[in-house]
Amino acid sequence: KLKRFNQEALKVFQKLEFKSLKELESLKNNEEWENFTIAFYGETNAGKSTLIECLRLFFKEQSKVVQQERFKRLYSTYQNNYQNDERKK
Repeated sequence: KLKRFNQEALKVFQKLEFKSLKELESLKNNEEWENFTIAFYGETNAGKSTLIECLRLFFKEQSKVVQQERFKRLYSTYQNNYQNDERKK
């Protein structure tokens, strides 16, 4: 049941990704200003920062990609060290 739900969710997100990329391309082609600013506002703990972080990852913002790669390396090192410690016990 969980696997089916995950597959359905993935399909929904893939459709959203396709639609978003298409709309982004349209915005790029019809831009009138050099910079485009979007503001997010709402109640505390509504998910604004989470949404912004997701967008930074989705659009592969360079500083976010570097941060993500660093995390992956650190986590891999942690896993290797943890496994080595467990083997020594």
